[in-house]
Amino acid sequence: MFFRFFGCLLAVILAGCQTQMPEGFASELFPATANVSENERRFYGDWFGRHLFAMNEAGLGDAELSTDEVMIIRLLVLPSFDTPTVVRLTLKQDGSGLFVQKTSTGTGGYEPGRLDEVVEGDMSVETGSRIEAMVADFGVFGGALPFRAENPGETVQLDGTVVALEFRKLDKFVVAQRTELEVQGEPELAKLIAEIAAASGDNPLTKEIWNPHP
Repeated sequence: MFFRFFGCLLAVILAGCQTQMPEGFASELFPATANVSENERRFYGDWFGRHLFAMNEAGLGDAELSTDEVMIIRLLVLPSFDTPTVVRLTLKQDGSGLFVQKTSTGTGGYEPGRLDEVVEGDMSVETGSRIEAMVADFGVFGGALPFRAENPGETVQLDGTVVALEFRKLDKFVVAQRTELEVQGEPELAKLIAEIAAASGDNPLTKEIWNPHP
């Protein structure tokens, strides 16, 4: 009887530690112009949306850019059995920018948990300009970054780290998701991901595959 009561009490406590995502948040996470199918919008909108909402992140589709801001980039890092991290960059016309990095109490492949830590600050002109140039060279807004890897190979990744990348520039919006295995076949994308992840000075992606040598 005691163990049954304790188990029920623990379940209630754990449920209370989770953040309930409001109805409509997932379906509205990606704007209508996003490069995703309806099935992808529902599945990934729910998975990514739960973690973003838990870290007090709103959809970028409706984000307003001020007159001196040119782009918003957001990287969501979801390790299967470790704490999620989100890095959001706002790039300005003069090449400088702002970064916000957040972590939650959840696990990337399972529960979103709650917002745990927030670090924010300024990016140098050198860093901001380099990232903006890499986005342009890659052709992110020109159709060069599909939502899913085009040649994922035959190996299925059951755990590990999954990342979601969002780019917002004026009325353009691009989103992509990749696993550790998939990014090994896209070294240029891996370099772009590494630059974005390291912009705060505390890179949440430490494995070599996310940080390829030039």
